Amino acid sequence: MHRLFIFLVLVSLPSAAFADTFIVSAQLLTDSNTLTPNQKNEVSEALRALRKMVSITKAGLNQREYASRVLDMAATVDESLRNLPDSQLKAKILRSKEAYVTANSEWDNKFGELNKTFLQIVWEIGEKNLKEAEAIFQNGRLNP
Repeated sequence: MHRLFIFLVLVSLPSAAFADTFIVSAQLLTDSNTLTPNQKNEVSEALRALRKMVSITKAGLNQREYASRVLDMAATVDESLRNLPDSQLKAKILRSKEAYVTANSEWDNKFGELNKTFLQIVWEIGEKNLKEAEAIFQNGRLNP
């Protein structure tokens, strides 16, 4: 949302013909909680990368494939958010990313079912934060 503010500036000019002239200037100010079009594009990229992680974790993959996907996702998210100010939207996206990064660093096949359960819990945390970020994003805001 943009708001147009009109500022009246009285100017006293030396010429008598212009003594009662008003100069009006307008300045377009941006609501600091509203996403700009560029920020919307960048956040969309980050959310898309995270949605891919949700899909691949549900489809199943091995540790090597997962590690590769996590690196790609993390790079995309970091690049997409570099110009986004601190906000709840950014925090939710970063928490989602960190869940997938944590799962990657903690993945250990030697614990079998216990490890599988741990990974599923961490992935659910990632998906939960993604959904919360998408809800904020749908409103075009940085904070709810």
